[in-house]
Amino acid sequence: MPAAAQVYDSDNMVLLAHRDDYSEYSDVWGFVGTDGHEYIIQHTNTGTAWWDIDVPTNPVLVKFIPGPASIWRDAFVIGNYAYIGAKAGLVIVDLSAISLTDPTPKVLKVIPGLTGLTSIAVQFRYAFVTGANGLDVVDITEPAKAALIPQAHLAIADAKD
Repeated sequence: MPAAAQVYDSDNMVLLAHRDDYSEYSDVWGFVGTDGHEYIIQHTNTGTAWWDIDVPTNPVLVKFIPGPASIWRDAFVIGNYAYIGAKAGLVIVDLSAISLTDPTPKVLKVIPGLTGLTSIAVQFRYAFVTGANGLDVVDITEPAKAALIPQAHLAIADAKD
């Protein structure tokens, strides 16, 4: 539900809207769809919500993708792709066709074996993911053919949840 505009002096920001539709949140990423609308990917404890925020005072939920209960969800958006991690693994989504008329994200690839993902970063042609297994590297040169690089695994205790 939209909130009245409110200035946060310490951050020099203005609150235009506030939604509190889920009990817990873990991450949010934004992108511009091919239809020119601005969207956000909002991770919740029960799945991933896709919002149209083209009118910032009135965000509209366009799709919710349920997932296993978890507060550990993360995403990284670069170009036309979103790399989404959760307890189940790494999911690569094509954002190029998302629009208000068809808000269904197209899943290109799921990388199995990556459990308890807590963080994702993308640099050049690699996705670096941390989770229950430690640090893993995924070659995303061609997102639809993404592959785990087994030799690049590093076990680190701090990456575990």
